[in-house]
Amino acid sequence: EHENQHLSDMWELKYRLETKLMDDPDRDVEALTEDFFRNFYGLAAADMRAIVDFIAETQKGRNVQIFGPGTHNRTAEQRSWQDAAFYEKLEAMFDRAESRFFGPCRQLTNVRRERYPVDLALLNLYGRMKPAISRERLVERYRSSAKEFLREYVDEKDWPTELAKIDVIADGQLKGDEIERTKALPLPELKIPDAPEEGLQ
Repeated sequence: EHENQHLSDMWELKYRLETKLMDDPDRDVEALTEDFFRNFYGLAAADMRAIVDFIAETQKGRNVQIFGPGTHNRTAEQRSWQDAAFYEKLEAMFDRAESRFFGPCRQLTNVRRERYPVDLALLNLYGRMKPAISRERLVERYRSSAKEFLREYVDEKDWPTELAKIDVIADGQLKGDEIERTKALPLPELKIPDAPEEGLQ
């Protein structure tokens, strides 16, 4: 599937495997995959493969969406494996992958491309996961990445609408702590005054 490339994880890998296997169904999928990771992620190839393998192993036997809008609406059983330890390990793995580079480059951008859907899912679950990264920093990382990849994958005529959507999501997420505090407040005690006896029929 190729819709919403800027929201899909590993879109380039899926596209490459599809085109290569359509040309020759007998190609070695593992060899194609290793070649893709080596060229697309460079110094972080092993780290990115480890991330994909970790997610695949964690998801094994569970036919549910991992990342993206709506993830926070999954039932407790469906998201039981999406716990704080899962996101904590992903954060550490992405940090390690990004640390392989000494400055901006295309392959670092490719690594951050895959971190973007993770950031979106973590924002949706922030109140439950309580990650070490602050909500503000995570929101700004999401906002920056979302706008960068939107310009790369979405038709220019749709930029204004899609950019506005990103800001709505980001600004809404910034209010998350306030919302959580409000939800934690005790419900007000309602007192219904007694009706005067003369008013009773």
